[in-house]
Order: sequence, then C-alpha cells, then structure tokens
Amino acid sequence: MKNKINLFCFPYAGGSSSIYSKLKHFADKNIKVMPVELAGRGQRISEPLYNNMAEVIKDVYDKISSSVEEQPFALFGHSMGSSIVLELAQKIIKNKKTEPLHLFISGRCPPALYKNYKKIYALPDEKFIQEVYELGGTPKEVFDNNELRHLFLPILRSDYKLVEEYDYIEKDKKLSCDITVFNGKDDKMTSLEGLKKWEDYTSGKTDIIEFDGGHFFLHNQMEQIMNIINKTLNR
Repeated sequence: MKNKINLFCFPYAGGSSSIYSKLKHFADKNIKVMPVELAGRGQRISEPLYNNMAEVIKDVYDKISSSVEEQPFALFGHSMGSSIVLELAQKIIKNKKTEPLHLFISGRCPPALYKNYKKIYALPDEKFIQEVYELGGTPKEVFDNNELRHLFLPILRSDYKLVEEYDYIEKDKKLSCDITVFNGKDDKMTSLEGLKKWEDYTSGKTDIIEFDGGHFFLHNQMEQIMNIINKTLNR
C-alpha cells in the first residue's frame, strides 16, 4: 500500500477553501486533497481577517503542523496562495526539519518581483472593484449584488493588503524539493521570465506548465492540474 500523501491547498485573494473541492474528484486514491480554510471566510467566516502575511503563516502552520509530522505532504497555492505556500514550506523546514515532497505554485511570480507593483487595496470601492474585475476572475454579479458585495469586499480588500504589503525576507536556506509552476497563457499578472525565477528558491528542479486562460485558468483546468499532481507525486 502506497503511503497516503496530504496535498494542502491555499486559495487566491478573496477565495475560500471551496475553490479546490473539484480537485478531490480527480485525485489518486493515495492523495488526500486538503483545502485549508483561511480566517474570515467559508467555515471560518466569523473569525477576524488577518492583518499581515505573518499572521496567515502562523495560523495555517498551527492548523497543519501535527499532520506534516505524521505523513508525507505537498503544498499547492494559487496567486496569493503561492506566497503562503513558499513561506509555509520554509517555516516547516525550520521548525519541523521536514520538507514537502513538492511545491505546486500557480498564477504567481516569486515575491521579489512584486516589490514595486502598484497597490490597489486602499482605493475607493468603485475603483478597487474595477481593478479587480479587470483581472477577470470575479464575476460582475458578485459586485452588483449588494449582499454579496457587502460580504465579499472586506475579505478581498484585506487579502490585497496582505499581498501588497508583504515583504519577502531572504531565507538562509533554499528549499530542496522540486517546484511545478502552473500558469495561464493570458495572465496579465505573470510573465514567463518572471516565473522562471522560482528556480532561485530551490536546489531542486523547476518546471513551468502553461494552460489556456487568464489569471483564473485553474477553474477550467482542475482535472488536468490534478492529473499532473497525481503523476508528479506518484513518481
């Protein structure tokens, strides 16, 4: 019997753990898809939102730290989730002396490349909504519906603040696991040149796999993504 592998998945800005529910249908029997719910959304809607990336990492580390000692694991994050995955992997290595089997990064270049990126989190509502909408991932109906807008906007703004104020601090030690980077060919927030820089974060190898679609390509590619993860983790 193959060892069970936990695949912890982290959402993009404004997303909840439910975005990964489809992945479970396509996972091999020995891979357990474990979407991690962040505070302030989904099943944790009543909890306060985070103030910064350090709070996110402490929270998710506390949530999964006992599991990472018990069985092999991999980490998967899209967009904001990619930054969480990087920081979390490094914290686990430092504290637990154990390392993920693999990192799956999606829809994001490494943190250093966003240093001078424009900040939108403090814009007035309408301007902020327009900027987010132009990324092509949030349906207009969400913002047109007052109830949804009232619920969703503070989460989204808080996540954008996290990401835009996040300052990556160079670590003493690189990762040694391999990294697979997923990307949408029409994503306005990434570039192939930038994505290649993920290889600077590990002594393992880095592969980039491109899909049709923009920043939120993953919604239409869950089966293909999970097939790649299955193959990679069962090598």
